[in-house]
Amino acid sequence: MHVAAEFQARLSALWRWEVANSLNTQADELNRYTRVVNSACKALRKKKHSEIELERIKTWVLNIGGMIAGVVALFEFRGNKEALVELTLLTIRWRRFTGAIVFFASLSKRTGHQWAKVRNYLDLVSLPCRRDGSQPLKVEGGRIKVKGLCFSYKEHQVLKGIDMDIRPGETAAILGASGMGKSTLFSLLMRLRDIPEGCIWIDNQDIHDVTETSLRESLGLVPQEFQQTGDTIRENIVYGRANASQQEVRDACMKACILDDIEKLPAKYDTPINNMSAGQKQRIGLARILLRNPQILLLDESTSALDANTEYEIKRSLRKHYSKLTTLIIGYVFSPCHMCKYTDILDIGFRHRLSTVKDANHIYVLGNGIIIEHGTHQQLMQKQGTYAGMWSKLQ
Repeated sequence: MHVAAEFQARLSALWRWEVANSLNTQADELNRYTRVVNSACKALRKKKHSEIELERIKTWVLNIGGMIAGVVALFEFRGNKEALVELTLLTIRWRRFTGAIVFFASLSKRTGHQWAKVRNYLDLVSLPCRRDGSQPLKVEGGRIKVKGLCFSYKEHQVLKGIDMDIRPGETAAILGASGMGKSTLFSLLMRLRDIPEGCIWIDNQDIHDVTETSLRESLGLVPQEFQQTGDTIRENIVYGRANASQQEVRDACMKACILDDIEKLPAKYDTPINNMSAGQKQRIGLARILLRNPQILLLDESTSALDANTEYEIKRSLRKHYSKLTTLIIGYVFSPCHMCKYTDILDIGFRHRLSTVKDANHIYVLGNGIIIEHGTHQQLMQKQGTYAGMWSKLQ
């Protein structure tokens, strides 16, 4: 049972490594895993002691049995010395042969098993080497500038020379079909991945020249998929800021438009997180980030599971409380080849998702790793390009 708990803790840590890095909770995850491992080690030591005792008993039984068999053979072959010698040599050789086979078979099994585990861990958590700066990030206004940004997954290049300039307090929306590199851009901005080519500056500071801790404390990333970090609502909200007061938690929930839903529950903040719907979990994830008071907000389709009314309320709340924050929004749109196939849900899906970026100061449309269009909603509609084509499908 302890081994299973250790495996579950390890799996959970690997599953949420991205949110742990973005919220600077690596030390908490390490302490949690250390406690589970120590408990598992105690159980394993107890199990090993039992196995050693059983092995000792088995050895004594086999040795005594062998001695009895030898005595019996001695009396049986006392008149035939050659047969007795041959039997003795055959027994000794057989025991050596079988012992060697058992040893090498066990060694091969253990080595193969451990090597497979090592390869799996390397595939899961291997990241490019990153240099960590010595100076903390100082966010004065929150200007983000991207120049010549490129990134590839092995041989597949997803970003090809991206340029952006978002001034303090502005909202920028990044649109594109799945696989166009939108979420990758956020990962590079958070330094969850290394930048192979190009630069990103925040208030004229290269993010490679600042500490990762200060960078991630300044940025608030809300992913599309809610990542569970505890069993209850409270544990998920305060993850990364365990010392937050109850009033601070309530304020964050109010800004994320989830406070009323929680207050109606019998157990309130102690309600199991698995009892909540997908839309409620998304708002809890938003509350978790707002509790940290980020200076720059990154929203990766953070309202995709919400209805239009709830999404509008969240937009109004963020505009009211965080109007001076630099905000980046990712919006997913269907690729042109999918538009005809899903014409029945375009009005629900397209309009719902594009409505989140309509009021942005900058709208960047990604395609094949490059920015194919850039401007405000009105400017892009006048160009009659890809962005305008998206809206025309809704008419």
